[in-house]
Amino acid sequence: MATSYVIDSSVIVKWISAENEILLEEADLLLDQSRRLSLTLLTSELAKYEVGNAILRKTFLLPQKIACLENLATLPIEYVPLSTEDAIQSLEIAQHYAITYYDAVFIRLAMRSSCPLITDNPKHQQKVNKVKVIPLASYR
Repeated sequence: MATSYVIDSSVIVKWISAENEILLEEADLLLDQSRRLSLTLLTSELAKYEVGNAILRKTFLLPQKIACLENLATLPIEYVPLSTEDAIQSLEIAQHYAITYYDAVFIRLAMRSSCPLITDNPKHQQKVNKVKVIPLASYR
């Protein structure tokens, strides 16, 4: 088992709202192990914006959405700023593999950190063979 993982927004959103989400047990196992085994969970600053958008689309009322954002701040996640060099490398990855810039940002972070990437949406990230991608469905 790795001691550090990069996680993307598709994993984080499961920890703040179960509405219309699947693979909650796998996500909760990862969160529990991060706390019990001192696993380091890394993600890009971009995740805050993506998760914010996901919360916005949820059907509950504004006070509940605010509570979700507050919960986000309590999670044991290390947010990594996106440097200009990382932004450029992400753009090149996105262009080369014909994937979204968003997906490429998490791939670049995993490459830079030499960590596996855990995602609930591995379809595009698995195109990049330079990074170990772990589908959340396979996380044990």
